[in-house]
Amino acid sequence: MPVADAARAVSGKPNEVGNIIIDSEQAHMMLEAEGNFINYVDVDLKKTAPWSQNRPFDSEAILGIFSINPSELELARKQVHFHTYYDHKRKLKIGVSCQYEGAPLSVGFSSKYYRA
Repeated sequence: MPVADAARAVSGKPNEVGNIIIDSEQAHMMLEAEGNFINYVDVDLKKTAPWSQNRPFDSEAILGIFSINPSELELARKQVHFHTYYDHKRKLKIGVSCQYEGAPLSVGFSSKYYRA
């Protein structure tokens, strides 16, 4: 999606490198730009912190927060701290993770690293 369209969609303003950062009480969302397009979105779910990388989590419930039906995805890899899915319909790689000890759970969306 072009940066300008993404900025309108989230009511945000791109920073000097084109990234759009949205903060709320619930989440911290970063839309990362590459050139004039958004190529990666990362959403930290603030109310899940502090989480442990050694503590399992239900990634299907986390995906449900985003109205994503896990049955429409391919679960490619499941580690305690990182679950990787592929959405073949939208050509996205989706990662649900605890990125570091004490972090909130986060969800990342990328078309750049999607592989069929």
